[in-house]
Amino acid sequence: MTAGRARPRPAWRRRSWLRAGLVFLAGMWGLVGAIQLLLPRVFFDDFPAPGHPWVAMLPPYNEHLMRDVGALVLANALVLAVAAVSMERNLARTALAANLVWSVPHLAFHASHVGHYPPVDAVAQTASLALGVALPAVLLVAAWLDPPPGARPGVPDERPGVSDERSGVSGA
Repeated sequence: MTAGRARPRPAWRRRSWLRAGLVFLAGMWGLVGAIQLLLPRVFFDDFPAPGHPWVAMLPPYNEHLMRDVGALVLANALVLAVAAVSMERNLARTALAANLVWSVPHLAFHASHVGHYPPVDAVAQTASLALGVALPAVLLVAAWLDPPPGARPGVPDERPGVSDERSGVSGA
């Protein structure tokens, strides 16, 4: 290494922010989906906390719908978790984009139906759902802008069987 030239960060470090975000989203949605699937009435009556029944303030309870949505949320959490474990670029990007496909309309619906909520619940619900859109959006943009392994001199390409001629390191 020559003086004045920074040593490239290992691939696991430069992508640790992405993994942390994927793990957080998978855990959050996994918990929400599990409660919704396994305890649909509790989810409807008391989510996110007793005394703040955000879901119950909407149209009537429907166990079938609650369980189906819970299963879909768990499926989304599974894809996010697999992306976090594998750290495969296209899977991570797809998992984050899929998360946005449902979280953006979810936020839009709830943000436009808070008129009957107490002000503190209206603000808290909208803010928490906005975070559920902002975090995967930021992670997706960052993942999209992050060059693939091997695109930076001295950083090996991690794809199996791909040799990075600039660094002399094989990804196999």
